[in-house]
Amino acid sequence: MDIENKKVQLQEKIFETLQSNLKKIRAILDIDQAQLGDMIGVSRQTINNIENGRVKLNKMHYLAIMAVIDQLINQKPNLKNTVSALLKESVLGVPIVGATPMGEIVAGALGIGFLSVKALMDATKKSNE
Repeated sequence: MDIENKKVQLQEKIFETLQSNLKKIRAILDIDQAQLGDMIGVSRQTINNIENGRVKLNKMHYLAIMAVIDQLINQKPNLKNTVSALLKESVLGVPIVGATPMGEIVAGALGIGFLSVKALMDATKKSNE
């Protein structure tokens, strides 16, 4: 299996992990579908469809949701371990935990870990250059 296929599989696994745990994470962070939708610029129905698997989580949804999770965890650090436990996976030996990026976001690549708003903005800037 070549590197590109492994990257795609890794990305899919990370997206699936977030998508399958999104409802639980929202409950822990005490936000409803409408609030999360407002925070990332989509409708409540889009969040509902993502949570119920009717819409597959895409890269932009992933980045936006992770930025919101990061922001809320920074406001409520006591919830970090609980949310991290839901997202914990071992990807190439690198666990997806913590409130800072553990991977580098570049155009066409995938950030591993909770993303800060700054990391999201940096990634957007790089992809527009």
